[in-house]
Amino acid sequence: MAKTLVLGGTGFIGGAVVAAAAARGPVRGLTRGRRAVPPVDGVEWLPGDLGDPASLEAAFAGVDTVLHAAGHYPRLGIHKSEALARGIAETRNVIAAARAARVKKLVYVSSLSTLGPPRAGRDEADEGDRYVPGAVDNAYFAVKYAMETELLAARDVPVVAVVPTFVFGPGDVKPTSGRLVLAVARHHLPAYVEGHVNVVDVRDVAEGVLAAAAKGRAGERYILGNENVVLSEWLALVAERAGAPEPSIALPYEVARAMAVASESATDATRKLSKTLPPGPWQAFIRNPVQVSLEAVDLFHHATWVSTEKAAKELGWAPKIGKARSIDDTLADFKARGLW
Repeated sequence: MAKTLVLGGTGFIGGAVVAAAAARGPVRGLTRGRRAVPPVDGVEWLPGDLGDPASLEAAFAGVDTVLHAAGHYPRLGIHKSEALARGIAETRNVIAAARAARVKKLVYVSSLSTLGPPRAGRDEADEGDRYVPGAVDNAYFAVKYAMETELLAARDVPVVAVVPTFVFGPGDVKPTSGRLVLAVARHHLPAYVEGHVNVVDVRDVAEGVLAAAAKGRAGERYILGNENVVLSEWLALVAERAGAPEPSIALPYEVARAMAVASESATDATRKLSKTLPPGPWQAFIRNPVQVSLEAVDLFHHATWVSTEKAAKELGWAPKIGKARSIDDTLADFKARGLW
């Protein structure tokens, strides 16, 4: 029986995709040892890694649809060359496996960092507004653009890209974007960088991925977003739902970025130091020092309001979960997992 393969199915967006796909038919997931959170029944999990072509060959065998929610996620924005090398190599492994298996559709979950500012005369960006390589000196922007470009240019592989905006909701396992919600709830976010952002729930994104698999046109990309908001207003809503103080200091972008570069440089140095020390109670702190994320600062500054007209028209996709419910469900999930 034909299967759907999910890459990145143990992550935040991928876990929601696994759950949505498993409700419709047989699903296979690639894993480096973890399982989706919460667990999903009826999924065939195979061990593998995007850096291991042999494991990809086994995972792609007998599959006609691939939902790719994986790909390298650089944790430090200051290491661009390393991130690019890994991201491109892994993406080429995926393309080779898809080509060999003759998959009928590969849906790639890209990033809002691949969007550029709206064209002149527009308030909202759409799929025609593309990031210009080098416009932001950040490993995350560079690798996400490179991976999307490689996939959409792949020969003999029908690739559709979806571009989620800022994604929130339950199941943020690491967490990723949910770190912002946690920071507000824990009273750890006194300051922020103002911006115009779009927020969407992860469960709506998962439905959008499946809609792209069914109706998306090869070579095209589709923005999956919901509500355009001013960041400070969204943070105020998070604070209200969490019963926490509202972040009140809007930092200039240049100041926040300088802080983030310094913080990531310190993080990099202390992580390297931790590898030279014998085991001890200090290592937990050294490996995870408090830091300001360069990725987050750049994303919030460069993000823009978006139009989802193309996804609505061509995919028949419409988000159903509003920002207040998404925040409430995110907080409830974090509380259930003991993170808040």
